[in-house]
Amino acid sequence: MVMMVTSTAWCQLEEGFESVSLDSGQVLNGSDGNLSFSNGSIELPLGWDTSWGGYWASNWALSAKVNGQEGASDFNTQLYCAKPGWGAEGQGVGKVYAIGQNGAYLLNKTGGGLRLASLYVANSTYAYNSMKNGDMFAKKFGGQDGSEADSFLLEIETFWQGVLQSRERVALADFRAENSSDDSIMGAWNQVFIAGFLQDSIVFRLYSSDNGDFGMNTPAFFAIDRLYMDRTESVQSTAILPTLHVYPNPSSGQFWVESTQPITSIEILDFSGRLVHEQKASSRRVSCNLYVPNGMYTVRVHHAAGVQSLRWICR
Repeated sequence: MVMMVTSTAWCQLEEGFESVSLDSGQVLNGSDGNLSFSNGSIELPLGWDTSWGGYWASNWALSAKVNGQEGASDFNTQLYCAKPGWGAEGQGVGKVYAIGQNGAYLLNKTGGGLRLASLYVANSTYAYNSMKNGDMFAKKFGGQDGSEADSFLLEIETFWQGVLQSRERVALADFRAENSSDDSIMGAWNQVFIAGFLQDSIVFRLYSSDNGDFGMNTPAFFAIDRLYMDRTESVQSTAILPTLHVYPNPSSGQFWVESTQPITSIEILDFSGRLVHEQKASSRRVSCNLYVPNGMYTVRVHHAAGVQSLRWICR
């Protein structure tokens, strides 16, 4: 069955970060008590943790730091820096951008009236220099002779009412080509176009070929800027999939997954895409009871019509 929705016009709005009052070198990371930043259509959660004297633990920080210098990777001086050295508007114009961590997400506050159509992404200076030269934690991409097939990927997923709408993957570094002269590490801002229609949240995940016993060795940071929102009264054709619900959401670890079609299995993935739970099923309503750290998880539901993904928050 296919549902036809009819539409007519598009209007594009830019949602950047230049309205943020940050002097050169300053950072907004939640240490002042602010839990999030909103530029109108989009809300960015800030991830300051007050433990151990306070540190930036997750999600986003807005930055006006200018340091795109190549060389040795340095956590202290490069953490909040975008490799291009300035925002996506260009040198002297783009003063503020956002640095994200693995698993960072945006909330679309327009209730479906606008959708994120595109944005600019770049490497952080810290991650760029780590991949370019290696450091005490992470390898030099390509290895010493440049022949190793390394990659650092950014995955962007959009959701509407907990159901996955689209997925885009961007290579922040790619050493997988047969000809090593084609190897690259993204050093400039690049525009990424987002597929899909309605969306209320956008999740960003990082994947690296360089991993160890404690997870990713590559510094798990990236930069975004110049978000473009589309207003639509538009037409689109969409296959009708089963209606899914996860409740209660958020919850402390126990929740139910309910579908209008029988569920055959459920997978739970953490913010890095790692499978943390899997269970078989044969009914329309399935109970899950997990003991996992607080955070955002993807619930992947398998049924006769295919696979659907929903967002669940443990807290």
